Amino acid sequence: MSEIKYDFDKYKNALRDYLTQKGIDFSRGNIRCINPAHKDAGPSMAVYEDNCYCFGCNQRFDIYDAVGFLEGISDRGEQFRWVDSH
Repeated sequence: MSEIKYDFDKYKNALRDYLTQKGIDFSRGNIRCINPAHKDAGPSMAVYEDNCYCFGCNQRFDIYDAVGFLEGISDRGEQFRWVDSH
């Protein structure tokens, strides 16, 4: 059986659109961290074109990490397929 190859770069710049679709407003600056393991008391996450970085937990996330957290999908291939279909 051959391994499935995913073009993870295909949607690397879709993070901002995805967060906007989820109703997350980052237009005024930092947002609360999307990592459920980080109980963010204040907005400490900056959103960039292809990633977001939390200054509180010192973690960087891409579109697939965001989908994992916000959609509850842990498998990287499933995250890609979710983004690809939405």
